Amino acid sequence: MTSYAFTIGGEPIQFRGADDHFRADVDGVETWHPRAALTIWGDEERSALSIVRTEIPAPLPTVEVLCALIDAERDRRMAEDFAHDFGETLAFDDERTLLGPGQGQEIPAGLRLLQMQPDPDQRNWQALQGAALTAVVSGAPETVLPMRAEDNWNIQTTALQVLAVLSAMTAKGAELLFHGGALKSQQRAAYPVIIDRTAGWPS
Repeated sequence: MTSYAFTIGGEPIQFRGADDHFRADVDGVETWHPRAALTIWGDEERSALSIVRTEIPAPLPTVEVLCALIDAERDRRMAEDFAHDFGETLAFDDERTLLGPGQGQEIPAGLRLLQMQPDPDQRNWQALQGAALTAVVSGAPETVLPMRAEDNWNIQTTALQVLAVLSAMTAKGAELLFHGGALKSQQRAAYPVIIDRTAGWPS
């Protein structure tokens, strides 16, 4: 919202007490007007009373606020779906998952999107990572631990595949984290110039 300052005769307008009126004499006659008139009147009416309206620039955001906006952009990108190509790894629909062989559909998974909202998605991936690590350490790396895609297909990933996918997720998150940190350093160095916080992010 645009803010304005008003002067009369080159001096800031003074308002009177609780009723918030100001004095602007007309033809030498003492005349009082409500504050609201300043925004209702047009330029011609204000000019007739020697009133000048000046736009007040919006205050410059602090560097802390600008860095917080960079953090928000980083978090938004971290929560975007993660794309991964599972190739020929089978994906089951829910009917096949629940009822077993011969039921529902199973297809090569190919490229799928995995949801990455902080809660519950990323928390669920962490739990799956723990299960996959346990399987590998226990000598059962081919244990099937399905990953559920954004479109509700259940990808029949092994424990090793789960770890590989989650490692790629972690790498992307690290890229976003470091780029966000670099942007904040640039913003602090450039202030009061405001840099483009959407520039250069890893795809």
